Amino acid sequence: MNRIHTLAFSPAASIILAATLASAALAQPSIIWSTVDNGGGVSNAPLSGGTISIRGTIGQHDAAASTHTGIGVLGGYWGSALIPGACPADLDDGTGTGTPDGGITIDDLLYFLIAFENGSINADLDDGSGTNTPDGGVTIDDLLYFLLRFENGC
Repeated sequence: MNRIHTLAFSPAASIILAATLASAALAQPSIIWSTVDNGGGVSNAPLSGGTISIRGTIGQHDAAASTHTGIGVLGGYWGSALIPGACPADLDDGTGTGTPDGGITIDDLLYFLIAFENGSINADLDDGSGTNTPDGGVTIDDLLYFLLRFENGC
């Protein structure tokens, strides 16, 4: 003997059930991606053939490393202190092209002294503050800054 079971809902329960199922079907899950981007400052550094500027962002939580032919940037708080080759005295790999190699050698000293003698922007390392802030001129401050970093191996 076959029995047929039926469910019976009151009209109010039917409306509530239909509304609940409809809202669940229409809901679109989403993940919102956002960053806190603003503020910071600008760092200028001598580079063969010119100067490179990097703008920093305060509160950068999505930090990552980025490198290209002797230039490295590590985003986030205090990132530049962790970049291999970020030493201001690491200026040349022996090719005379101003390509850092991650080491402090006589090549860096010779490169700097030639750039300094020529008044090249590549020798503009510091404005006298000892903070590796170029000032657009090549002065005794740059020489002293370089020699201290070179002597200490950074």
